[in-house]
Amino acid sequence: MTSTLAPSCLKGTHDLSWYTKQQIKRVIIIRRAKGYFVQFCIDTVLDQAHNAAINILNKGWNHEASFLD
Repeated sequence: MTSTLAPSCLKGTHDLSWYTKQQIKRVIIIRRAKGYFVQFCIDTVLDQAHNAAINILNKGWNHEASFLD
């Protein structure tokens, strides 16, 4: 049995058509009193460098003082 959802039925923060079928690793269907909810586990590659601490130090902020506050 194959079913499709109308675009108006999708609620959430991301459009699912943006992901490929290979990126969707797990689908969880949850039955609640208000209806059925679906959660997706997506396989992604994090290629963002976490430079927040470096940026704070480069701006000349005293990080030790901020930990004491």
